[in-house]
Amino acid sequence: MKNQITQIINNWNPIEIQPLLEDEYEPEIEKIVEWLILNKRVDSIKLAQYIGEVFIKYFGISLYKIDERKVLSVAEEIIQIKSDI
Repeated sequence: MKNQITQIINNWNPIEIQPLLEDEYEPEIEKIVEWLILNKRVDSIKLAQYIGEVFIKYFGISLYKIDERKVLSVAEEIIQIKSDI
């Protein structure tokens, strides 16, 4: 699951880091994975909110520009992966 989430987050590249290293978002991904493990039943809206909180915490509001539709789309992708496991 973590590898798949890493791929989703890296494809999204929310801070638009160039060039993007494979482990660039490692701490944020770890937090998201931990949260998913602790929250077995979660919907995409709650996950999207949590993802936004994580990126604001790590990068601040000046670097992380919140695009709610994109975050929700990313959360939906992650939820799909979680349900496939």
